[in-house]
Order: sequence, then structure tokens, then C-alpha cells
Amino acid sequence: MESTRTLKLIIAALLLLSISFAYITFFRPQEVEENNKDAICTAYGNEPNNISTLSTTVISDLVERYRANQLLYINDNMRSKGLIDETESDAHTIWFDLDTIKKFIYHIEHNVALNNHNSVNKLGLRMYYAAYPAQSEFSKVGFEDLSDLNNSTLTKKYGLKHTLVMVPTIFNSSIGEDVDFNPLDATTYDGYISQEKKTKVENSPELIAPYQAAGYQPMALTPNSRVAGRNHGGLYPPGNIIGLGF
Repeated sequence: MESTRTLKLIIAALLLLSISFAYITFFRPQEVEENNKDAICTAYGNEPNNISTLSTTVISDLVERYRANQLLYINDNMRSKGLIDETESDAHTIWFDLDTIKKFIYHIEHNVALNNHNSVNKLGLRMYYAAYPAQSEFSKVGFEDLSDLNNSTLTKKYGLKHTLVMVPTIFNSSIGEDVDFNPLDATTYDGYISQEKKTKVENSPELIAPYQAAGYQPMALTPNSRVAGRNHGGLYPPGNIIGLGF
């Protein structure tokens, strides 16, 4: 009798465990994903709400320091060359829609996973400071990615202004550095440089020595190669600065 009762308790416990497992698996998949830090595009709903913060004093100081030095120099230099007049200024901030950034990050991680690479958790974004060409070049052959800037009066004013270009990076363990790569091309997962930069490296002892010492053999991309990259944020100015907090 006692053994029958014990067997029933064991069966009941197993049934309860099965129900709990089914609930977690089928009705709460998001929490399972959130706890799996090795998953692609990990959710962080279970993480403490410790979003990174900075004091407004620090942000204001950093922003104003840039405007009083780098931006001032850029504006003076461009005015002296006749590229802008006294009423114009270079852009000093750029805006991206959050959904655009999330999609860009998702596709980086997704393509790395499709290529069965083990460095999904060692990815990053490098942001290059950059400047648009003159508006007259937006439709130039080779600049097709900029042609849509001619579609509005506002973006036509982006010519010669400061911008950012985001390029994905992957950690190269053999040299201990984060290197630019193209998630769409598994042959670049050890890093690459443009053909133009490769030529500069090969022609300069000062540049080539660090590459050789690290055993880094970057793949060179031709001018017409297409790689994962993101540009086309909103520039301010010429955008309306009424929404800026700093």
C-alpha cells in the first residue's frame, strides 16, 4: 500500500514537471530566449533595468567642447575655401531611427549565424567620421547609394556635411583586435581593408610593419565591392534643431 502511494506521488510529481516544462517551452518562449545569452539577437527583458546613463553636465560639456573646437575649426576652414557662407554650419549631430539600427544589428548577427561562425558574441559597430561629397555628385557614377538624397529639398543640403558611416566589426583572436568585416561574405571574417588602403599599407613601411607583426593578412575590397554598412541618418543642421536637448 505504501509503495502504491509512493508511486502515485512520483507520477504526480513527474506530471507536474511535464506541465511546467510545457508551459515554459510553449507559452513563455520569450523568457527562455532572454536567458540564453548565446542566442542570436538575444532579448534582455530579464536583465536589471540598468540602462547606461550620463549626467547632463557631462553631455553638455562634451557637446559644447566639440562645437567650440572641432566644429569651429571645420566651419572656419570650409568658409575660407568658399564651401559654405557665413550663415552656414557643418552638421554637429546625426539621428537614426531606432528600428533602422535594430534591423541593421539583427541582419549582422543573422548572417554570421548563417555562416556558422562562432564569433556571434564578439561583434561590434565601428562608426567612421565622414563627409558627403558636393550635392552635384550625389548622382555621379559610383555614388548611386547617395542618389536618393536628391529626392528632397532637405537632404539636397547634405552636400559636404559631416556624417557617420557604420561598419560591422568582428573580433580577430589571432591579433586581439576588432576588425572590419562583411557579414555577407565569410571570406572577410578575419578582416578586410579597401584596395585603396591596402595600396597605402604596401607602399608605407610605417603602415605595413604593424600588419606584418600581427600576422594580419587583410582581404582587399575593390572600389565596387558591396559590404554591410549604414549611412543616411538625419543631419542637424540642415535639419530643424528644435528637438535637440544639447
